[in-house]
Amino acid sequence: MNLSQFQKSRNKIILIMGAPVSGKSTISYKLAIELGIEQVIDTDIIRGIKAVQEPKNQYINTYSFKSWELFGKKQSQKNILLGYEKYSEQIEKEISGVININDSWGRNIIMEGVHLHPNLIEKLIKKNNVQTVCLSVNSKEHKRNILNRLKKSYQQPKFYFDNFKAIRELNDFLVDCARKYTIPVIENKNIKSAISLIVKVINK
Repeated sequence: MNLSQFQKSRNKIILIMGAPVSGKSTISYKLAIELGIEQVIDTDIIRGIKAVQEPKNQYINTYSFKSWELFGKKQSQKNILLGYEKYSEQIEKEISGVININDSWGRNIIMEGVHLHPNLIEKLIKKNNVQTVCLSVNSKEHKRNILNRLKKSYQQPKFYFDNFKAIRELNDFLVDCARKYTIPVIENKNIKSAISLIVKVINK
């Protein structure tokens, strides 16, 4: 299937899942240009709206890689994954609602975000028009991505690197889950190559 054929194939929903700072946003917007898709939805925007609506909700007013703190003082695998699940499920209904609305309107969309938890993905992949890919980065690339983000952010390196273990744990967890559900895992070592691989997967 080439680009023109994709554009004639209406109502395609592409989900980009992956750990924090794995390059989901960059890949999603460049992929949208490649495929001529006008709508890219970042799940963190949905989270931000709910955070304003529920300022006392501790599970939504945090970060995916810091949510482990709500379950104990130790940055253990158990606490990291418990925190991530609780954090993500806060906007599960909202994410499904946005997807259903766009589906009913017949729109092609790309949705990306760390909130695309495997529990939600398991329900969404039952839709015939939903295609999901999981981005993965190795430890070295992950550190590079974080440093690049910090150049454009007010946040300090300590903010991310104190929780680097959690960030890497989420990367490995999501990759393992993707493989469990036979979701393609794309190594994001090079943006151009990653997009090319995603296009091939989508066009199968």
